[in-house]
Amino acid sequence: MGEVAAALRARNVDRPAGSVKTGTLENWVRVKGAFYTAEEVGSVVLRANDQRAALRVRDVARVSEGFAEQRVMVRALGKPAIELRVSKHKQGDAITLAREIKRIRQENLARAAEKGIDLAVSDDVSFFIERRLKVMTSNMVQGGVLILAALFIFLNWRLAVVAAWGVPISFAAAMLVAVPLGFTINLMSLLAFIIVLGMLDDDSVAVAENIYRHLEMGKEPVQAALDGSREVVMPVLASVMVSSCAFLPFALMSGIMGKFMMMIPLIVVMCFIASVFEAFFILPSHVLDLVGTKKMAAEKESHWFTAVVARYRRTIDWVLAHRLKFAGLLLAFLGFTAVVAVYRVKFVLFPPGLIDQFFIEVEMPPGTNLQTTQKALEAVEAVVVKLPKSELDVVTGHVGLKGVEEQRRFGTHYAQVRVYLTPEEKRPRKTKEIVADLKRLVGLPPGAAKVTIEELKPGPPVGRAVVVRVRGRDPAVNREIAGEVRAVLEGIPGVRDIKDSLEEGKRQWRVVPDEIEAAFAGLDAERIARDLFFAVDGIKAAEIHRPDEELDVRLRLLDEQRSVKSELLSLDVVNPQGRPVRLGRVSRIEEVQGPPFLQRYNFKPAVTVTADVDLDKVTSREANKRVEERFKDLSVRRPGYELVFGGEAEETQKSISSLFRAFGVALLLDYVILATLFRSYLQPFIILLSIPIGLVGVTYALITHGQPASFMALLGVVAMSGVVLNNAIVLVAFINDLRAAGKSAQEAAAEAASGRLRPIWASSITTLLGLFPTAYGFGGLEPFVAPMALALAWGLTFAMPMTLFLIPMAYVLLEDFTAWLGRQKDRFLKRPR
Repeated sequence: MGEVAAALRARNVDRPAGSVKTGTLENWVRVKGAFYTAEEVGSVVLRANDQRAALRVRDVARVSEGFAEQRVMVRALGKPAIELRVSKHKQGDAITLAREIKRIRQENLARAAEKGIDLAVSDDVSFFIERRLKVMTSNMVQGGVLILAALFIFLNWRLAVVAAWGVPISFAAAMLVAVPLGFTINLMSLLAFIIVLGMLDDDSVAVAENIYRHLEMGKEPVQAALDGSREVVMPVLASVMVSSCAFLPFALMSGIMGKFMMMIPLIVVMCFIASVFEAFFILPSHVLDLVGTKKMAAEKESHWFTAVVARYRRTIDWVLAHRLKFAGLLLAFLGFTAVVAVYRVKFVLFPPGLIDQFFIEVEMPPGTNLQTTQKALEAVEAVVVKLPKSELDVVTGHVGLKGVEEQRRFGTHYAQVRVYLTPEEKRPRKTKEIVADLKRLVGLPPGAAKVTIEELKPGPPVGRAVVVRVRGRDPAVNREIAGEVRAVLEGIPGVRDIKDSLEEGKRQWRVVPDEIEAAFAGLDAERIARDLFFAVDGIKAAEIHRPDEELDVRLRLLDEQRSVKSELLSLDVVNPQGRPVRLGRVSRIEEVQGPPFLQRYNFKPAVTVTADVDLDKVTSREANKRVEERFKDLSVRRPGYELVFGGEAEETQKSISSLFRAFGVALLLDYVILATLFRSYLQPFIILLSIPIGLVGVTYALITHGQPASFMALLGVVAMSGVVLNNAIVLVAFINDLRAAGKSAQEAAAEAASGRLRPIWASSITTLLGLFPTAYGFGGLEPFVAPMALALAWGLTFAMPMTLFLIPMAYVLLEDFTAWLGRQKDRFLKRPR
């Protein structure tokens, strides 16, 4: 083998040898011995004698041109396939590219069908972008109509039109800034636009309503626009800054979630800045364009709204008169809700079922070849392709690997099917139901060791629901502890598809040299191993360089020789003296079980146990907690051994910690802004009381809709913590103005609350009307975004009415407390010493 390889290398030469001058010309000298075809490789001379006889490669070997040995087989629609992956350039348009690919496929379908070839498109990311874009545009239209209708109820129709224009103008202004900065319309930027969609009209509504109030006072339109805008500059700016602070901390999140969320605060803050600019510089001028410069005729306030204000005034007077009782009832309700949340609300980082894809993994006994594994996969594919067309979009498969991304494993005994379903809203059954049905139908194919079905989860990759690594110095002890972990997991209801990294090694042909005989023959183990490697795995003897491609010339034994022990033992190994020695003379072949797969984690042997969970019975966090509780004494029982939790539990812990840090930073920034605005260290706490009221709404929203407290729902909570403060800020600012005018705290609180009833209702209702289409999918459902919009909308729904009672009550209670402290201080100072 070595002699053939050396001959091929010596012949395959294409090298310059310098230049020579002949008269007036200069000629390059080049040695040209390179070969370009299989025939030329076969004609290479290995040996020759003085009788002019030659031994060529084709005399001792079969030379052919073909493809490299297949390590992974690709399949699609239950048939062998060639996979073409199309990657988008950074500046490319994913939607346009996908449409062009589908057009090319459509044009070639007939020609491919004539040759018995199917053309299938899978993993089309543009679908999610188009769906999210459709949700944003349709919800913007629907929300805009609903917002306009709501504003017609509370404002003059001209001002309603002007206020409603704030959303598209703010969007356009934000895009004008975002595009030059390198932002693109992708899944995350669209998510940010959907989040902010229902909030952008708050500033316009606040300014437009205050201008309307000044017009009702009989002022000239120009003066009303100036006074109305000027009066709410500070409260509106504070509201925007507080709302922005609720999102900015997401840029500070660590780990993979930080990278995942980075674009959201940037887009949201740009939209908020654009909305402020529109509210104070564009909206007043539009008011003058529509209203004119003459005084507006006095409009009688609607009878129904006058009745609402009168009833509210009586109610708020009662609340303020019985403020301690009302505060007690409110605290009791908050405590009850907190207890309900602990027992009823589950936490799941990214719930399954939001992506219409899942994997079916097939694992054969170690050592199974690709062809046998393929037959088992075909049995699985035969079941999958029978799914109705209303449910199945396309199915792809791979033989020789399993898993995805960082969990991918290669081996001839692995195979997997990736099933792409039609969108959930277009099929009768949910993904969970289809998966359960396939589990029953697929069963265990003949010869297979294990079959598992795993749904593809949304969001960044976080691993399986349960990932427990048993880590210690002795692999045998690790195996024993891993068995105990499996037993605990099997006893937890709802835990399914338990797997571990324990794998028996492949069957081996172990070549054992006879040291004495090998020494007599002048051979050693290293030379035997090298020649066996050349014969079995093959050696790259040379390269063929063609204008359009490069080919490796690989040298090894024929398949029928490599797979027979006697043929291997008949291989000649050349000793240092150049004499061939039959391998069977100096060694023997033993057939044994190879060593097991040995995993290491942080420089020590480890065994990984993984599992998925049924969320109707148990969550990832609960399952991991039970395992952790069961093995809390492991370090005592087994010194030097530990359990390391990873996967979803690890990412959940990181995400929760990051969210709490983000929430804490948001609250701190909110407090600093509010303390600066009101020049008080205590009044910001009055405004921050709106947040727990909003959390009550979020809690009952999740319970009512059967949703877990997912990462996206918590994102809605953090966003709500900024938005819910807007009405409270404006209300406290007006109470302070009335207090400065000499009114008592109780009178100022009641009057300001009654006077701000219309703008608070207008801004809150318009915000909710902008969010509910996204939460409930009126303009197209985006399941990934819906939990966030649901939490935000319901939080604001509860906070809006409660703000009208909580803030005046808290303001008066604070004044009572301050007065009590003043009396105590005076009494202390007057006490005789």
